[in-house]
Amino acid sequence: MNEAIDIDVAIDRNKMSGYQLVIVCLCTLALMFDGYANQTIGVLGPSIARDLGLSAKDFGPVYSAGLFGIMLGALIMGPVADRFGRRWLVVISAALFGLFMVASTQATTISQLTVYRFLTGLGIG
Repeated sequence: MNEAIDIDVAIDRNKMSGYQLVIVCLCTLALMFDGYANQTIGVLGPSIARDLGLSAKDFGPVYSAGLFGIMLGALIMGPVADRFGRRWLVVISAALFGLFMVASTQATTISQLTVYRFLTGLGIG
């Protein structure tokens, strides 16, 4: 018969492996890029709006789209991960986040930028 394992004791007794350390470092980098992506749009928004020939208030949907994407991603992907597994969903989310963060730099219209920010937020969420 299998013995029950006290997870607190197991964590306290064992050292962190190199693999676990790499995972923690990658997660830290992902959080840093997430914060960077969300903060830079606030700082650069007025300049980007000017370049696109818009007023700062017309740029509101771009700000909202990223946050709305994060909200939907968090609400939808948790149950999806529970059902199908987290590993591939995390990989897909990171790829989605990275791809559309880079795509955001190439947007030439407000509509493109809004969609790219939404998809970036979806990956983050």
